[in-house]
Amino acid sequence: MKLIKIIGTIIRKIYNFYLYYKTYRYEIKNINKKQNLVKKVKLNQKQEQEIKNFYLDNYGKQISTKWHRLYQSYTGIYNKDYFPEIIFSTELEPLLCDRAISKQLTDKSLVELLYSNIDKLYIPKTIILNCSGVWYDGNRNIITREKAFKILENTGRRVIKKTIDSSSGRDVMIINIKDAYDIKNNLSLEELIEKFNDNFIVQEVVENSKEISQIYPKSLNTFRVMTYIIEGKLYHMPITMRIGKGDKEVDNIHAGGMFINVSDKGVLNEKAFTEYQNVYTEHPDTKFVFKGHRISGIKEMIEIAYKCHSKTPHLKLISWDFTINKKNQVTLIEVNLDGQSIWFPQMASGKSAFGENTKYMLNLLKQNKSGK
Repeated sequence: MKLIKIIGTIIRKIYNFYLYYKTYRYEIKNINKKQNLVKKVKLNQKQEQEIKNFYLDNYGKQISTKWHRLYQSYTGIYNKDYFPEIIFSTELEPLLCDRAISKQLTDKSLVELLYSNIDKLYIPKTIILNCSGVWYDGNRNIITREKAFKILENTGRRVIKKTIDSSSGRDVMIINIKDAYDIKNNLSLEELIEKFNDNFIVQEVVENSKEISQIYPKSLNTFRVMTYIIEGKLYHMPITMRIGKGDKEVDNIHAGGMFINVSDKGVLNEKAFTEYQNVYTEHPDTKFVFKGHRISGIKEMIEIAYKCHSKTPHLKLISWDFTINKKNQVTLIEVNLDGQSIWFPQMASGKSAFGENTKYMLNLLKQNKSGK
C-alpha cells in the first residue's frame, strides 16, 4: 500500500508539472503575439524598479514587466499591482482551485442543480439535456432518445451548447427547430444531435434587458464577475462587460467581441476594446455611446455572485458569466472554474485584478513555494 501511494504521488507530480509547462508555454506564446502592444509602453526607470521591488518583496523574485506593459497599453494607466497572467494561470489558479474538483464542477449541466435555489437569481430553463449519453427532460427525468427528439422537434428558437470541455463561445449555437429541422442552420435534428454527440444542453434563449439591448441587440451581452475568498471574506475583481459586434450572435472576446469596464454602480467606462486593441467610444454597429451609460442590477449581481460562491465548495476563485434579462432579472449563464483569465478585467479597467489584496496573493504563492 505504501508503494502504491508513493507511485500515485509521483504520477500526480508529473501530471501537475505537465499542466504547468503546458500552461506556461501557452502564456509565453500569447504574450509574444501581442509584442506590438507591449512595445507601445515605455516604463521609466523608477516604474520598472518599483514593479520589480514589489514582486521581489512579496513574491520572492523579480518578474518581467511585459504583462504590466500589455495591460497599460489599453487604458494608459500605470499600476504596479497588475497581476501577470502567467503567474495567475500557472501558480495561483491551481493553488486556489484544486484541478480535480474544478474539472468536475465545471460541467455546465450542474448550474441549475447548484444555484437554482438562490433568491432573485434566474437560470435559463433546460429543454433537454444529454450527460454521457443519458437523456433528461427539463425536469431532470431520465428519458429515451426518442422522447428527447419528440420534445425538440418543434421547440423553436433555442440555445444548444456543450457542457464539458468548451470555452470562449466554442460549441454554442442558436437553433430554430421546426418539424424536426433546424431552419436556422439548415440541419436535420439527427445532423444537429450528431454534431454535438454527448454532453450538451438545450436551453431557452435569454434576451437582454432594454438597457443592454440599446448597446447591441444581436448577441447576448454578458458580465464577467470574478469572486475570490480571503480569510473568510468574499471579494470581486473589476467587472467587465462583453459585447458582440459585426452581426455576430456571441459576445466572446476571442470570437471578435469587445469588452468594457463597468463600475459597481453599473456605469460603463468611456472606451471598449477588442483583444488586439481596437478602441471604441461607441458601438461600431449601433453607434451607441458607452460613456456614462448605466445598467441597472449590477449591485444585485455582485451580491448574487457572492451567494453563488458560497454554494460552491472547495474553490476559492470563480468566474461567473451573468446578464440582466428582458424582465430585468439577474441571470446566470455560465460558471468558469478551470482555465480562468484575469487579463481582460485589468486591461479594461486599468486596475489590478486583486487591488489591495495583491500583496496577500503574492505572499500566498511565496509561502506555498517555501512550504510554509
